[in-house]
Amino acid sequence: MFSALPEKRGDAQAESLATVLRNPIRTELDGGGRAFDLPFPPQVISVAAADFDRLSFQTQKFLLEDGWGRLRSPLMLSAVRRRAEAANGPALLRWLELEPVAATEFIRKEIVRPQPRFSSYYLRLPDASLPAQENQIAANFAAFATLNDNRDLPHSASLLHRYATIAVLPTVLPFIDARLSEWPCSVQVPVLAYLLKVSPEQAASRVEKVLESSRTEVCSSRFITTLGLLEPGPVLQRIALAQVEAGTLNAHDGADYLRSHAARELKVTIWRDLEKWQRELVSSGAEKRWNSGVGTPQDREKHFLVMELTSTYEAAQGWVLTPRDEKQFLALLDQEVAQALRCGFRCGGALSVGPEPGQFTIISRPNPTSEERDNEDESMEYLNSVERLGYSVNQYRCANLKALEEKLLQFPSGSTFLFSSDFSERDRDELVGISNFLQKHGYKVNNNQNWSFLTANTSR
Repeated sequence: MFSALPEKRGDAQAESLATVLRNPIRTELDGGGRAFDLPFPPQVISVAAADFDRLSFQTQKFLLEDGWGRLRSPLMLSAVRRRAEAANGPALLRWLELEPVAATEFIRKEIVRPQPRFSSYYLRLPDASLPAQENQIAANFAAFATLNDNRDLPHSASLLHRYATIAVLPTVLPFIDARLSEWPCSVQVPVLAYLLKVSPEQAASRVEKVLESSRTEVCSSRFITTLGLLEPGPVLQRIALAQVEAGTLNAHDGADYLRSHAARELKVTIWRDLEKWQRELVSSGAEKRWNSGVGTPQDREKHFLVMELTSTYEAAQGWVLTPRDEKQFLALLDQEVAQALRCGFRCGGALSVGPEPGQFTIISRPNPTSEERDNEDESMEYLNSVERLGYSVNQYRCANLKALEEKLLQFPSGSTFLFSSDFSERDRDELVGISNFLQKHGYKVNNNQNWSFLTANTSR
């Protein structure tokens, strides 16, 4: 089809080019794994770059996001720069890849633009703060904070969180306190994340105020967990635990947050809370009514709180279960629930990790693609993962590479890890990084796929 492009004209040519670009060669190389796209040859990329503006918006969006691996080349520089300067976020990230110095200078200017065109998801700098720009960031936020129905405020709030320090707190706090309860989640989340970052104790009362308000938005049922994506820490841990122990309407949310962020020292506390609420579920008759299909709304709340706490305890990021933990844990639960847990990652597999070295499998989980995120609220794009993959080991789900590394260190030294068939050569960088991390910390890697790029530092 590509060879026939010169014979076509106008819309027909653009449509044919789009068809070519959406249908690359796919392959499984060197050890199998997921099929993945091969890059287009230079002649195809050259035509794509020259005619990029003629492609439909949806095709451009796809190629700059999920399909970028097909076009990644200096040949695309002019096209992505042009789209980035026209306020296209994905194009800005591609420009940053291909021409980092120029793109970084553009980003620095956009960060202080009075009317921000990008959120912090796209205006990514390695700087933890921007002392020379933060007063302007705060001033921009304050200007928008007084307006009703301002679509730029989520962008401005996300930049405040990412780059501002406590130095500008006196400037923005009056506006936050005046409007916090009125703002949508897309603004509340980055604003409260900013307070959690620069002044955690001042943040606490304001987070609790939002939790006590009646909220009807999508993020309301997981507000603590959503905040934790940006700024986990002791304050949110304390709030989450209080919600669980009091059995409030936010208790499920608190348990979910604790699964990802509870410190290891809370393991005993979570166990005691699970015991308490499981006894309450049974003694009140709620479990029997729920299982019989005649449960009340209160029964439902108790049931799902126990389910959340069950997940928190058995799949926590902060600890692994010992064989003794597993025994008392399964004895506490309904047998049907216990059986389901034992099949959570491998039927019959132990939920516990013994003291001796064992063999474990690392599973990759591709994060949602841009097409899969199409129905999500774009005003909260700053919550999207910047990594391509998430991971699992046994029942433990790790949102990113850092979380995976923290979890791996909880397994016995000398253990062997292998990579599941979900991985492919496309994941070379992640595979090498994980392999090097494991060996540095006294673990072994079983290169069962015989990947050539791992043979120098792994064993069969």
